[in-house]
Amino acid sequence: MTPPSPATPSSAPVPDSSRPAGPHPDLARLVTASVWILRGQTRRRAFAPTARIVLLDPDGAPVGDPSPNLLAATAGEPDHALRVDLAVAGLDRLLTAGAGAAVAPHLPRPHRRAALVTVRPGPLESLDGDHAWSRAWLVACEIVGAHPDPVYVATRIGWFDLSGPSAPVVVPRLRGPRARDFDGGPRRRG
Repeated sequence: MTPPSPATPSSAPVPDSSRPAGPHPDLARLVTASVWILRGQTRRRAFAPTARIVLLDPDGAPVGDPSPNLLAATAGEPDHALRVDLAVAGLDRLLTAGAGAAVAPHLPRPHRRAALVTVRPGPLESLDGDHAWSRAWLVACEIVGAHPDPVYVATRIGWFDLSGPSAPVVVPRLRGPRARDFDGGPRRRG
């Protein structure tokens, strides 16, 4: 950790230099893919939110496939206790399965890393429900004994790291090339 400068008030938080500046590129691609999948699955603005756990290797790269949707068997918006129960069950399932053992079988659970990826409708900004998931995620990781990586929130527009101060990642729309893209200018009629 770097000590705060003399101009910084003593009550200001000290940045944690042990945490990488952003997610591992493979994890960023996985979250970006969830935005594209979401866009492909729905043409309307309202869709059911999802929450999936991703196990990470010591470098922060995803290991194995994400968990099944934690919200598949729930109806409505879960409360804090249900979010914790869902996250604990998902973590236990992944950590006792083959992918969890392959992450680092010689490391105890506290050294195993996991991130939570939620996909929801709405704006590309943090909402109360996102922070509720973050609190539940921290509690679930403490119960299971896993190191909690951040909660990533994806929408139809893009995604962001809920705990990071960085700007959200806006995912560009995938469209086919237009006629003018091939010849350098607009199509001429005639």
